[in-house]
Amino acid sequence: MNLNDQDHAVVVAGGDPWSGSLPRIGSNVTEVIAADSGVDLAIDLGLAVSVVIGDMDSASPEALAEAELNGARIDRHPEDKEATDLELAMDLACANDATSIVVLGGAGGRMSHLLGIAALLAGEKYGHIRVSWLLPTAEIHVVNRAHPVTLDGAPADLVSLIPIGCDAEGIRTTGLRWALADDTLTSTATRGISNELVADRAEISVTTGTLLVVHEGPQS
Repeated sequence: MNLNDQDHAVVVAGGDPWSGSLPRIGSNVTEVIAADSGVDLAIDLGLAVSVVIGDMDSASPEALAEAELNGARIDRHPEDKEATDLELAMDLACANDATSIVVLGGAGGRMSHLLGIAALLAGEKYGHIRVSWLLPTAEIHVVNRAHPVTLDGAPADLVSLIPIGCDAEGIRTTGLRWALADDTLTSTATRGISNELVADRAEISVTTGTLLVVHEGPQS
C-alpha cells in the first residue's frame, strides 16, 4: 500500500521498541499522536509528535519532556478511565477530521492488549476511516465496503483475510494464489488464513462485513 497517495494521521502505540526496517508511513502525515508510552517509540523513530495522550503511567519522563520541548501538547487523563490510551488517541485523530489513520506499534506486552487493538481498529466506530496498523513483522489493513486495499509486496508473501465481528461477503481478490470472487468468509472458520501473493501487487475488496488483511513476509 502506498501511503504517499493520501493524507493520514499517525497514531503511535506503546509496546516493544521497533526492530528491523523503519515503518513506511509515507510523506503525507498530517499529525502524529502518541498514546502514552507511544511517545518513546515515536521519538526513537524520529517522528515529530503533535500530541501525547493518555494517563502517562508508562511514558518515560525523558520522552515526555523532549516531546513537550519540541512543541507537543500533553493531554493527561486519569488512570481510572473506560478506554485505553490507544482508543483515546484514535478518537482524537477522528475529532481532528482524519480520514485515514496509520497505527504504529502495539506489539509486545500483554496478549489482551494485542487482541484488543485488533478488535478496536476493526470496529464499527472507525468504519468510515481508512485504518492501517504497522508492526515490525506485518502490516494489517481494515477492509470494508468503503475501503478496499491494494497491497505491494513480493510473490510468496503471506496474506491472511480474517473476518471480524460477522461473516464477510462479496470478497474479491486479485494477485493471490487462492483467488476469491464474490466469496464469503465466515467469522468462525479459518479458510482465509495463509493465502499468498503470486505477484508484486494484490487487491482485496468486500461488499459486506469487515476483514483484517494481514500481510507478512514469506513463510520460512
